[in-house]
Amino acid sequence: MTTTPTIEHPEAWRLLLSFDDAALQYAAFIPDHKGSLMAATLPLPDEMAPLAGIEEQVYRHDTLLPLTYGTTDVLLRAKRFLLLPEAEVAEAETQWHDVYAEVEGELLCLPVASCGIMAVADVPRGVKGFVERTWQGATLHFHLEPLLNLARQTLRPESHRSLWCVVGEQWLDLAVFYGNELQMANSIAYSDPSEPLYYMMSVWKSYELDQRGDTLRLLGATQELATELRRFVAFTLTDTLPEHLLSMGSAADNVSPLLMLLAL
Repeated sequence: MTTTPTIEHPEAWRLLLSFDDAALQYAAFIPDHKGSLMAATLPLPDEMAPLAGIEEQVYRHDTLLPLTYGTTDVLLRAKRFLLLPEAEVAEAETQWHDVYAEVEGELLCLPVASCGIMAVADVPRGVKGFVERTWQGATLHFHLEPLLNLARQTLRPESHRSLWCVVGEQWLDLAVFYGNELQMANSIAYSDPSEPLYYMMSVWKSYELDQRGDTLRLLGATQELATELRRFVAFTLTDTLPEHLLSMGSAADNVSPLLMLLAL
């Protein structure tokens, strides 16, 4: 049996949250306090709509409600999205309807400042309002923002072209960079473990990346998948979370690397 630690001085904590249709993930820690991390993935009830499932997990979980006065960042995964230059955000709704026709949930414009773009994301209706009511001053983030920020912090204009991938249990998140300039970013749902390899190689070929000169960067991939990819791409690098994030505690393994990268 596990017990939830008593949270004293909740204003000193930082809370990271991630919502999608299937699960709520959280990571809570005191900045610069090694070993303070608490993190978990909480499945949403199948019989509930996403917002109702999120509310159910939040209100029944002892860790989340006490942390309403600290710093909170929320990662919103969108099944459908557009990436637009910041200058075109005024036309976001028009461009959305040109591509997708309708909005299934609620359309949000979320900045990815490191790349100078705006993500126009279709997220479950009501989630934004629920977050704002529950966690004062919470900041909403597009789900690919942590990956794009990490790449931009790492790359230089003279860097080789590269494909960055986060391999989750149900989603493959990808971004292609030429030097340090973003060329594309996408998220692909999958159900068969063999699919990420196929999708990565398809993107690699589509953007004419060099198997001997360009770089494939992986987060969350199994050793088996990384070994298989090295048959096709010489410079396949398996990345881990930055050391100062790992030092907060082994509970980081319980959530997606994308969520932990929000702490950077």
